[in-house]
Amino acid sequence: MKGFATNMKKKLKDNSKLKDNLKAEITKIISTISKINYSEITNDTLIKEELNIDSLMAMEILSTIEIKYNIRIKEEVAIKLSSVGEFVELVYSLLNKKGFII
Repeated sequence: MKGFATNMKKKLKDNSKLKDNLKAEITKIISTISKINYSEITNDTLIKEELNIDSLMAMEILSTIEIKYNIRIKEEVAIKLSSVGEFVELVYSLLNKKGFII
């Protein structure tokens, strides 16, 4: 049982690193498209209000992420997202459903 607990802790730590990497990659994409400095974008940053992402930029961000991660983000779901952190959580969840995250 001890080995199982150790393995689970390692997987959780690895998933934490994976989520951090995912956030960094998504933030780079958002930064590039929005022309906002990468360091100014946090999990709490509001997509529309603070980054001034218009519908065309939003579609470009969605398309880039869908292609990069081979996932499909429903437009009606994406519209409801308000922060960068919520967006990262959605992508993480979709990758998890596809079995890319254990």
